[in-house]
This record gives sequence, structure tokens and C-alpha cells, in this order.
Amino acid sequence: MLKNPALLILVIALAFLVIATFPLPRMAIAPSADSHKLTPTSMVTSTIDDWGTYTNLEDFYSIQYPDRGNFSVRYTAEPKRTILYWNNPYVYDVEIYFIDADGLNLQQWLASNDATTTNMQSTVIDGINGVTEYWPSAGTLTAYVARDIAGAPFIYQIDFVCFAYPVKPCPPRFWQQMLSSFRTLPAEN
Repeated sequence: MLKNPALLILVIALAFLVIATFPLPRMAIAPSADSHKLTPTSMVTSTIDDWGTYTNLEDFYSIQYPDRGNFSVRYTAEPKRTILYWNNPYVYDVEIYFIDADGLNLQQWLASNDATTTNMQSTVIDGINGVTEYWPSAGTLTAYVARDIAGAPFIYQIDFVCFAYPVKPCPPRFWQQMLSSFRTLPAEN
């Protein structure tokens, strides 16, 4: 039996890393009855490159995700958010917020929500200018992109979160591929 606490933490962290490295069969789990009412307009499908595609027709986007184990989706109504995560093990999740920007463009919205610019980098997501913000100490990487729907600005906030913190804070290794797969969908006026 391991008597050194630091060695025990290292062994546990290595076990999570090994488990997370080997893909397990994909399984989509429907949201619970008390979840946000996106079930009829949300779907999980497979793609040729062995990544699934999650589509949210109510919030007008899709995003691909890797096969990292049992895939699940949860919703919250306030704030309006979709949480994509893997149950085996539960080390990462991706949280996608759909935010009414109250008439503000992305830069104005970020400033009014006390976002710092020191960790931000410009990016292009689905042909739309956005920014990413990395917080190494928290293991979180956030991307922001804005779009107009029926003449009103909306913001997608996409958080890639690592729950291995404080053992090894890190955004998921696959965040760049997932973010580059994010697509806005046509909105009905």
C-alpha cells in the first residue's frame, strides 16, 4: 500500500490519464426530464472521421466531439447552456452558453462583463471573428464568438474545462479541433 500521499496522487493522476487515452464505445444519453427543453431539436450523429457531431437547432449551432467514452449532454435554462461531457472518466467538459448580448457587439459585451484582455487572443471561428481566453491555473480555455440573429447580437461562449485540476490543470487536448468544428446554423427569422 502507498504511504506517501504525493506518490498516491501521482498514481491516481496517471490512472486517469491512461483511462482517458483509450477510447470507449460512444453512447448518447438523453437529457433528464428536468433538463432544458432542447431534446426534440438536439441530435447526436456520427461522422466519417470517427468524431460525433452534436447539433443544437434551438441555439443554431453544431460542434464535433471525439470519442472519449460515454458521451452525455445536459442543459441549463439560466444561464442558457449546453454541457457536453464524457462519463468515463469525467475529466473534461465543454460548456456552450447562448447569450443575448442586449444590443452589444462582442468587444462591448466583453468589456461590460469584466472580461480581461491580457489572456485573450483573436481567432476566427466558422468565418466569424472571435477571441479565446486561456486560464492555465484553472485549466479552462474559453472562446467567444458573436453573430446576429434576426438583427440582434448573440454570443456563444464556449468553455473547455479540465477537472484534473489541481493535479494537472489543462484544457482538453482536443479543444482546437473541437473549436474549429464549431458551426453556426441558419436562424429562422
